[in-house]
Amino acid sequence: MRNHGERLAVQSTTEKLTYGQLNCLSNRVAHEVLSKRGPGSEPVALMLRQGASLIAAILGVLKAGKMYVPLDASHPPERLRRELSDSGSALLLTDRTTLRSASQFADQQQQILNVDSEDICPATDNPHVDLCTDALAYLFYTSGSTGQPKGVMDNHRNVLHNIMRYTNSLGIGWKDHLTLLQSSSFSGSVSNPFCALLNGATVHSFDLRQEGLDLLADRLMEEGITMFHSVPAIFQHLMSGPGRFPSLRVIRLEGDVTLPHHVELFQQGHRFSPDCMLVNGLGATETGLTRQYVIDAQTVLPGHTVPIGHPTDDMEIVLLDDAERQLPPNEIGEIVVRSRYLAVGYCQNEQLTDARFRSTTMEGERAYSTTQKSLSIH
Repeated sequence: MRNHGERLAVQSTTEKLTYGQLNCLSNRVAHEVLSKRGPGSEPVALMLRQGASLIAAILGVLKAGKMYVPLDASHPPERLRRELSDSGSALLLTDRTTLRSASQFADQQQQILNVDSEDICPATDNPHVDLCTDALAYLFYTSGSTGQPKGVMDNHRNVLHNIMRYTNSLGIGWKDHLTLLQSSSFSGSVSNPFCALLNGATVHSFDLRQEGLDLLADRLMEEGITMFHSVPAIFQHLMSGPGRFPSLRVIRLEGDVTLPHHVELFQQGHRFSPDCMLVNGLGATETGLTRQYVIDAQTVLPGHTVPIGHPTDDMEIVLLDDAERQLPPNEIGEIVVRSRYLAVGYCQNEQLTDARFRSTTMEGERAYSTTQKSLSIH
């Protein structure tokens, strides 16, 4: 940042921030958070629109030594109140567009800070906060498909290791331009900003709720996007138009099932450069990235489904029986992920943490039980 402060860090429809500007804005947020809450680790909730200010707020919370808790303003107020209470956040960061709705569900125990206000701390120097790698970095609430949303906590070590896996497997460098389409309340939103900013690249934020999907293709072409990340359904919509994307070198599809039809859309029509790759990724909030399958223009699928691919660094997936023994071929068992870099656990739910995360015989390694079943094939 000292040597390349003028390089573009974040771009949205209405905002552009260089690395120098992003650092100054995030430092202002950090100093304001410290002035309101003092030193020490604690959760700080965020509810901001998609854009550069959101990324600056996330960095500001981390620079203050706190853990950020992203909330989605489109969720029902009851859910937002529950998540805010469960997280224990005493401070809620907003912007001018979310300030009013935030005040409707925050109670008297929570302070509200509008990061767009001109009154936030003017200091732009880096705050002097010591952080260890075990310090908590974020708390994400799952969709709650099994009932109440679960808050998944993770630390700086695991986040950095996950970014390293993406960086190494996809060859991310300072010339890349990465999309950010996911809402900040989804754990899938972590990889792109940090993959970009920790490699000197640029992250391009798209607010699909406000801008709509129809303008997405134009921005991809105009801004020279090199790495596109979305669920398969958004990619399919993108392919329904006539656009060509010669700058794209990586298309990451995650968050839902990638079908052979999506591979056909990628391989037909000569819309991408010959060296562009389609990467089918698998992961979870509790594990980060676990497997990847890389497809190019000549790849022939081995069957009628798209494989989830090979394990990423320091991630092992095994199938176990009820006695936690690894199964031989053609047996059905529970999918379990083993690694030293799994999430810390569930917020305010030690019982569920103990049930889903267990120690293994390897020092420092744990096993995460997905509660899903599969057929073992070796």
